[in-house]
Amino acid sequence: MKITASLTKEKLSIQVGEKTVEAKSHGLLNRHPQEDICIGHDDKNPVDTEAPTARINGKLSGLKVAAGN
Repeated sequence: MKITASLTKEKLSIQVGEKTVEAKSHGLLNRHPQEDICIGHDDKNPVDTEAPTARINGKLSGLKVAAGN
C-alpha cells in the first residue's frame, strides 16, 4: 500500500491507497526538525518544546494523524 502526504501553507493532503483526505492547514512549521524522526521519544532537540520528555513504555501498535477540528 502506498501512502503519500503533502503540506502547504493552505492545505494538508494524505492519500492512503486510493483514498485521499484533505484539510485546511494551520501553516508550516516556523523551524524544521533537527534530527531523524523519533517514535516514542525525542532525541533532545524537539520542535514542540511542550512535548512529553519520557519515552513510551510499551509497544506502539498503531498511529493516527488528525487534522482540523
